[in-house]
Amino acid sequence: MRKWADDFYNKFPQELGRLVYVGGDDLVGLIYSSHTGKKVEPFKALQWLMELPAKWKQYGQPINLSVGFVWAGANFP
Repeated sequence: MRKWADDFYNKFPQELGRLVYVGGDDLVGLIYSSHTGKKVEPFKALQWLMELPAKWKQYGQPINLSVGFVWAGANFP
């Protein structure tokens, strides 16, 4: 799992945001644009999330991948 997480972290598309290792087998992906006034298009974020299970299967691990998704607007506390 750690090898996968390291590889996944290094290949995470920086134009979509960043990935944070939380501990154990937990990772948090933050999808945002680092460019002021430019947003990540919703379809691009959805497309990346939809492709994630297929990317996970490439590693051949006998465990499942689960993903949670939260959508929050800018300036939202």
